[in-house]
Amino acid sequence: MYNVHFYEKKTVVLSQLRETLPLVNDPIKIKGRKGTVIDIIKISEQTINVLIEFEKEKKKQNLSKEIGKKRK
Repeated sequence: MYNVHFYEKKTVVLSQLRETLPLVNDPIKIKGRKGTVIDIIKISEQTINVLIEFEKEKKKQNLSKEIGKKRK
């Protein structure tokens, strides 16, 4: 069992007790956000730091403006 800490830049996103370790460039989904594993740093025998990078969120257009134009 490994104590895995997931980091985005310098902020802790998630800490988990896991049996398997993720691989580099492995797709991962944390808290509904998709990302990839950038690097794995072994701190001790059971403590592992995993650096991840999340995909950029696409901004959705405001639908209320479009609906208002159609009604007129």
